Amino acid sequence: MELFNEQEYARWIALPEKKKRKVLNKSFRLILDIADREESEIKAWEKQSDEEKKVGHVYVAATVQIFWDNVRLMMHLGEDRFANFAFYPARTCMETFLQFFYFCKQDQGKKDEIAVKELLRSALKYYQAEKAAGGTGDQYADFYKFHTTLVSVPPIEKVKDDDLRLFPGIRKLCDEYSTSQAKSLYSIYQYLCEDVHGRILSNVIRRQSEEAENYRRSLIIIFSFCKDMLLLVDRDYLGTRFRKEVEAVIPTVDAMLKKSIAKRRFFSFG
Repeated sequence: MELFNEQEYARWIALPEKKKRKVLNKSFRLILDIADREESEIKAWEKQSDEEKKVGHVYVAATVQIFWDNVRLMMHLGEDRFANFAFYPARTCMETFLQFFYFCKQDQGKKDEIAVKELLRSALKYYQAEKAAGGTGDQYADFYKFHTTLVSVPPIEKVKDDDLRLFPGIRKLCDEYSTSQAKSLYSIYQYLCEDVHGRILSNVIRRQSEEAENYRRSLIIIFSFCKDMLLLVDRDYLGTRFRKEVEAVIPTVDAMLKKSIAKRRFFSFG
């Protein structure tokens, strides 16, 4: 997952924020060009799927869309005064990717179970919210009941959230992704959570920092996840249709970042 070694990272840190931002944005545009094409194929593939496989396909299509939508949101936030809030979609990207990575490693039976239960969890949340607001929740109850024919779970009136939870916790997901870097990955996740959860110290530090700096941190954190998402979708769901494009863009964007720090001495900006 590491993009820079220790010396290269020091050179990267020494670059002006505008330079970092320019290089990162250009890299992400190249990645998103391939992601857009993969998404189009996923949507077409979803429409062609038969009824038996449709739930799994809906889950995959929704997951891929959510991930890339949050990447685009991060880039959009960097264009205005809300750049500091790029931490929010960055955390969502990290969670979404780690869950999807875990999902892709399972056998087909487990994948189907995860896909169905994730849909049921959403139905349960909407059902509970509508009931709490004085509604009936009938449409969500009907959706839930229809899909329980595919898995064994309690009825919606009695089911608990844990009955529908199949993904392990974030610490375990980090380990599934990279055993050697699980500790540092989890630390990154905790770092993102501090700002998202509105911790007082985080807010104070954020206000004292440059918005561009926080925005850039968010981009670099999910940079590797973006590259791996391209690989996963192409390999597991598109029959390596975009293999040449994906295998070309990854070293290209890595080289762009490394070129931006090449032959630079260590220096700081006051």
